[in-house]
Amino acid sequence: MKKYMYFAGIVILSGLCLTGCGAADTRSDALMTDITDEKEAAVPADDNLEPSGADEKTALQTDDEGAQADGTEARTDNGKMASQEDSKEARADNGETASQAADKEAQVHDEKAQADSAAAVQSQQQSADEQSEEKQILDFVDIFGQSYQAEIDPLVKKQDYKREGFVREGQKLSYQGDERYRFRLGVDVSYHQGTVDWAKVKEAGYDFAFLRIGYRGYGEAGRLCEDTKFYDNFAQARAAGLDVGVYFFSQAVNEREAAEEAEFVLQLLGGIDLQMPVVYDPEKLPGVQTRVDDLSREQFTQNVLTFTRLIRENGYEPMLYSNMLFEAYEYDLTQLSDLDIWYADYEPYPQTPYAFAIWQYTNEGQVDGISGGVDLNIQLLPR
Repeated sequence: MKKYMYFAGIVILSGLCLTGCGAADTRSDALMTDITDEKEAAVPADDNLEPSGADEKTALQTDDEGAQADGTEARTDNGKMASQEDSKEARADNGETASQAADKEAQVHDEKAQADSAAAVQSQQQSADEQSEEKQILDFVDIFGQSYQAEIDPLVKKQDYKREGFVREGQKLSYQGDERYRFRLGVDVSYHQGTVDWAKVKEAGYDFAFLRIGYRGYGEAGRLCEDTKFYDNFAQARAAGLDVGVYFFSQAVNEREAAEEAEFVLQLLGGIDLQMPVVYDPEKLPGVQTRVDDLSREQFTQNVLTFTRLIRENGYEPMLYSNMLFEAYEYDLTQLSDLDIWYADYEPYPQTPYAFAIWQYTNEGQVDGISGGVDLNIQLLPR
């Protein structure tokens, strides 16, 4: 169709050129270039029609009329060629040819492809960011300075204390600059501290104490034992005005033994009124072989659930003692979300990202009324 259209147009142009009119074509240079070869092939040789002498004007008029008539017939035969040419010339006048229209369409397509590509990249980045948030890695150290890495569980409640809020003044730690919390200090002791002057401990600024009530031996037999200083410590600490809770050192290897430990604690308490929780304290001992060294994460977790359930069912508030190693590798904290944590960490600031209620911040404290080193604690209480 295009070749035929241009053939008709060229016939017209050849006639117009003989009169010196229509020398300029309104088509774009790009379009003309595309059909140069076709145009040269389509133009007939008219050398024999060249007029001479006095008949030149008449011959030119005759040839012009004939060329116009031929052009009209060609356009009629082509079926609306004239209107198509007019349309093309109108598009040319508007600065837009078929080639330009195609270019615009291609540009729109490219812009859409670029937009789609950008959206895909943004979606991939968002997905990567979400995965990064879900797989945050915690770097921490143990009490010997050995480094570890653990994935932070996004499903476990996080602590929201201000790092700069923990301020040390000698042996004492305070929490400042956060109106959401108030704090108080405490100690935890066992028969290893010998006889304690609890009145001096109170005067030194300590308001609560966790007393070891008993323990299971870490040898193969795993005997249940009472802490021989528990009743004396309880009576004197209460008389001095300290709030008291208890903890049990566990070496249970299954739920049955965890239940035995809970029943043993309840028997020793005998209904004693406590102001602080009953704490479950499973531990591995550095450099010492214990009964729980090979326990799985799931078994540790089930032992905790068994012990704390029985304590709660008997009217006491349970709590779990932990450190960063146990939170990273030994406990499934998603199953223990209803328990407050007593968290042990002797670094300058708590390393755990997870929620805790009490921080045992040193095991080398010096307190009037207690011989030798002692564990010191800070309790964070919502206002």
